[in-house]
Amino acid sequence: MDPYCVLLCNDQRVKTKVCKKGGKNPKWSETFILNASTEHVITIRIRDKEAFAKDELIAEGQLPVLKIAQLGKIGEWVPVFYKGKPAGNVLIEATFVAQ
Repeated sequence: MDPYCVLLCNDQRVKTKVCKKGGKNPKWSETFILNASTEHVITIRIRDKEAFAKDELIAEGQLPVLKIAQLGKIGEWVPVFYKGKPAGNVLIEATFVAQ
């Protein structure tokens, strides 16, 4: 499995690099800046990069921006699901900066 992560928030889309042969325990150490307000939600989609077919969805989860704003900074395991069933957790570290 060659997973990568897509973050969606307020019409913004960013993605990590593919973790070649990352299997069920991929690691990404990337930084992104998303413009969001406290009513937004960050959707986390983990996908498997396919060479000759459409990339496959592995799991999906959500993190409310309000939670980040209330704490200022978080490092939290966010549960992810596949077809409504638990599929693991992804560690998200985030900082909220008011504008």
